[in-house]
This record gives sequence, C-alpha cells and structure tokens, in this order.
Amino acid sequence: MPQGAGVNGIAVAAVAVGGVLVYSGVTGRGVLATVQAAIQGQNPAGVPNSHTIAGTVPALISAVDSVIPGAPGGPPAAGLPPARSGGTGGGGQPVPGQATQPGALVFAAQDAQRYIGAGYQFGGKPADGIGHWDCSSFMNKVVGIDTGLPIPGYDAGVYTGKTHGPIALAWFGWTQLVTVGHDGDAAQVGDFCCWQTHIGICIGGGQMVSARNEREGTGVSHINTGGPRGQLLSIRRWKVG
Repeated sequence: MPQGAGVNGIAVAAVAVGGVLVYSGVTGRGVLATVQAAIQGQNPAGVPNSHTIAGTVPALISAVDSVIPGAPGGPPAAGLPPARSGGTGGGGQPVPGQATQPGALVFAAQDAQRYIGAGYQFGGKPADGIGHWDCSSFMNKVVGIDTGLPIPGYDAGVYTGKTHGPIALAWFGWTQLVTVGHDGDAAQVGDFCCWQTHIGICIGGGQMVSARNEREGTGVSHINTGGPRGQLLSIRRWKVG
C-alpha cells in the first residue's frame, strides 16, 4: 500500500490490530479471522474459536499441484511469458523452486508475472478487473483465486475477489506461513515478502512481483529495497504438514 494514502476502513482496521490481538487472546478466537471480521464490519463475536485449515493444507497442496503445469504430479509446463521490467527494479526470470517448495507456490509466483504492467488501486477489489487491486488484494487474487489456495481468513475456494479481502498485515502474521529470514536475496520462488503495509511474492534472483502504487502499478522490484522504509521485511514460507 502506498505511503501517504488516504485513510479508509482497511487502514483503520490495521491501526486497530492491537485491540484485536487482546480481544482474540481473551476470547480464544482466531486472531486473523477476528481481523478479517473487523475489516468486513462484522461482529468479531461470530468468529469461531478455531480454524481447521492446518489439517487440510497438505491435501489442498497435493490437489492443486495435480493440475498445475510443471508441478509435481501435474501436466507438463506449457511455458509463461518472461517477466517484464516494472516497479523500481529490472525484469527477472523465475528460477526453479527448491525441493521443499510446493509446486502450487511456484505456480503462484509465475502467475503473478502475467500481471506485470497492470495498474494499481488502493483498496481495490480484484473482481472489478485486472489492475483493480493494491498489494494485498493482488496477492489475494493470485493465491486465492488463480492458484486456488487458502488465504488469511478464507478457506480454499471461498474468496471471490468481490471484496478487498485480507490486508498486508494479515499476511504478515498468518499462521499458515512461517518466517524463514529477513534477507530477500535468500528467498525462494513462491516465498512471500511481507512488511506491515506491503506484500509481494518472490520470483527468484532476489526479486518480487507486487502491486506497488498508482504511479508504478504492478511490477518487479528488488526485495531488499522494494518495501516501505522503516518497516521490517520478513520472508514467509508456506507451512506444509
């Protein structure tokens, strides 16, 4: 999300996260589900006490991989257009993911490159069309819709893009991801590059694709220099098992 952007309901929800954490701790309800309820203007009391996503993730990964070109057990890769330059960095080519990286996340990183050169809309909803997204709703589109995986607060197949969906702060703290470091040069293809107010996905070579701001749109930037100044970069990886 751009620095200096006007305040809206999404930003207010992010500012109020401290109160949400306290509420969640007292009631035993899921933190991110509580945040999501607050973003959508719902009563957090309706949030269930637990989220069953952890036990279903391995099966979901396997199912998604089975239909993704080039993924383990999937059909042969048909090829993707090369990354074009964008953002504050140069273009880049995806490099093969590590053996520990699910094929679905490698696909998500490749899929994100299809949108390089698209626009940016703060608080935008993906269902409104290509480029009608900010950093987090772009990630919601790539992971939740295109790849068919869960996203913070949503089970697989639930998110439709008709709302903004989870904000960057929700991805930053989502328990389905684990922080593996703070150096973008060590990030694997498909890792999430998370700051408190920005998120992108690693495409290899220390680069990421993200929806940056209204001037730069959706493009490629170097991970270590592509986030908001003064915020901590966390490289977050999908947990399986």
